[in-house]
Amino acid sequence: MNPPKIIDLPQTELVGIRIHTTLAKNETRALWGRFQKLLIALGISREIEKYYIQIFGAATTISNMSPNTEFEKWAAVESKHLPEISKEMETITLSGKYAIFIHKGLPSDFPKTAAYIYREWLPNSGFTVDHRPHFEIMPPNYSPVDPNTEEEVLVPLK
Repeated sequence: MNPPKIIDLPQTELVGIRIHTTLAKNETRALWGRFQKLLIALGISREIEKYYIQIFGAATTISNMSPNTEFEKWAAVESKHLPEISKEMETITLSGKYAIFIHKGLPSDFPKTAAYIYREWLPNSGFTVDHRPHFEIMPPNYSPVDPNTEEEVLVPLK
């Protein structure tokens, strides 16, 4: 895996839906299914970038994370793509220093990418994880069943 690109993300306003969950409850498919139906109802094309956001509690660290760790999971798009929002949707703003990694492959391959980020790159980077949202950006052509698909993985840094 290649080293990440480090960026200062300008304020980016997103609109989406969220759930409270744990790693053990894999509710990702249901979240995205519900969100996709809302986008279709608003006449929004599937051909836009989508954001998959995770927000962990202040006490959550890499070392104490477990399958039962509770966190917030979002499915979102940039607000500029929505002329109006559904009453089920909320806004969230992202900004700050991030490392951008590229994950190539199926969602089931993601643990390999996470291991590289948190066990190899981060301990040797001079950075620590900041307590801000972690997120992935899926391009318009993203397909969770294509082993060649790519997504950007953004890790908040301090």
